[in-house]
Amino acid sequence: PTKTSPRSTAGTNRLFLPAIAHPQLRDELYCQLFKQLTDNPRRECTERVWQLLWLATGLFVCSREFFDEATAFLKSRAGTSGYAAKCSTRLHAATRGSSRQHPPHITELKAIQTGNMDMYCLVYFPDLSSTKCSIQSRTKLRNVFEDMCKNLGVEQAEEFELVLDTGEKDCRKLSMSGYVFDVLQDMTLEDTDQESRLVFRRRLWLISGVGEHKLIDQYINFPQELSKYMQGYHKVTNSQAVQLGALIWFVKFGHRPASLQEPNFSAVFHNLLPEYLVKRMFLKDWQKAIALEVRSYGADLTVGQAQKRFLARLYALPLFGSSFFTATQSLYTDISEKLIVAVSAHGLTLLDPATKDTLFSWRINEITNWSSRKNFLHLTTGGVLRSSQGMKFLLEMKEAEAVDGLLSAYQRATLPRSSVPQTSRSRRPSAPPSVSQAPRRTSTTTLQSSRRPSAVTLPSQQHRHPPTTAPHRRKASLKPI
Repeated sequence: PTKTSPRSTAGTNRLFLPAIAHPQLRDELYCQLFKQLTDNPRRECTERVWQLLWLATGLFVCSREFFDEATAFLKSRAGTSGYAAKCSTRLHAATRGSSRQHPPHITELKAIQTGNMDMYCLVYFPDLSSTKCSIQSRTKLRNVFEDMCKNLGVEQAEEFELVLDTGEKDCRKLSMSGYVFDVLQDMTLEDTDQESRLVFRRRLWLISGVGEHKLIDQYINFPQELSKYMQGYHKVTNSQAVQLGALIWFVKFGHRPASLQEPNFSAVFHNLLPEYLVKRMFLKDWQKAIALEVRSYGADLTVGQAQKRFLARLYALPLFGSSFFTATQSLYTDISEKLIVAVSAHGLTLLDPATKDTLFSWRINEITNWSSRKNFLHLTTGGVLRSSQGMKFLLEMKEAEAVDGLLSAYQRATLPRSSVPQTSRSRRPSAPPSVSQAPRRTSTTTLQSSRRPSAVTLPSQQHRHPPTTAPHRRKASLKPI
């Protein structure tokens, strides 16, 4: 939505803001509006008062003591104005929920002034395309989310979410019980040069595969997984990079071989490969390999089929479907201070950001406790058996709360109640591990492969158990949370 001009809602803001902030003024507001509608000879003035009453009934309800009088007044005016029945319906609807947090949005003002009550909000997809969702004054985000799931044919609604994209790196999580127009008002009131938007995207990968739903693959899965790949989170060989780069090129340009020639290829080259892969070969070698791969495609290949192939290639990678975050740690000296944290249905994986190698990986049931506070995530890992040796990590990361929520969501979705560790996810963070708690260092870290959990149908992934010997800890103490 576009930003609201301050002048367009200045009058209604002055009228409704005091009643929103002080509930005891709401009866007085209704009384004054009813007074203006009683024996008012000015037809134009009466029309505007009815419009204000329509707006008021979409914001809050009057007190219980005054409700019967208000409904009786509206019923007595049913034969003289078409607004009376609409206001009565809205007033009764307001009793079934909480009050709005902001005065009317510019969309509501335009609707009542023009007489066109069809109101919409734009919901975007990760590929920046959008769709219109029909809303009313008291439509909640939960209703919009349910409509999106229904229209897309989503069967596993818990795998998706509706978030607020503020133009920054991370998106803001929204409460589904909030009113849509309150969220839109928050977006217009924010002091930022970036345009905010509602985005419907995938949050979890559980039992869904690729190629099962054309619309979801096109609008959600492909752009989201493409973004993760281009940020360099996946470790791929040169051959895999050529195949993926050729498919990205085809999605962008289709059957236009001229784009593979200079200088066109140089202009789009960095949109085909992650940055860490560029220096593996010379530009001409990349160009030759990608062009050869593209020419192998049949003439009947469509963009949708190319997107499906791209997802199928990524599907075979160990970390497909993971959510990635950057973090720093200062506890262990044998691993990098900067880490990449990958969270999926398989569990949590720590990666070296330079080599993309897996340092540690734990299944959900091997993380015995986790908690977040501000910009810190505290993990206690190890086997479910008390005799197994565990490890403790304190990760400093901006998205600590988001990782906390993802681990909890995957735990609820993939583990039966009887398997959930009793100590998992305490809301209060435990104290940072002290140096005295560190296991003794005996040898260099050895990572072992294990089979992934069979409860989730996802691409093959090599999981790594926590090493039997922990890396050496730094002697310097950690910052307290």
